[in-house]
Amino acid sequence: MDKEEILYNVKDLIADHFEIDEALIKPEAKLVEDLDFDSIDAIELILQLEEKYDEKISADKLKSARTIQDVVDCLYELLRAREEEVIAK
Repeated sequence: MDKEEILYNVKDLIADHFEIDEALIKPEAKLVEDLDFDSIDAIELILQLEEKYDEKISADKLKSARTIQDVVDCLYELLRAREEEVIAK
């Protein structure tokens, strides 16, 4: 899965679950300042992403995410690591 696919999925998930206009969900959009996320929203986002990707996501991994692109990058690294583990087995 590439970053474009992850971005599409993240945008779709945020638009549907948080009822945010998809036009506002851009890679550079700041979660707190632009999308009005709070700590509960961040936890809910992690839970939704875990369900979507069937992958445990540590809150510490996404704690430093400030933008949509940060979330995409974090997910990309996590999914790449999972794929590498599968290939190594």
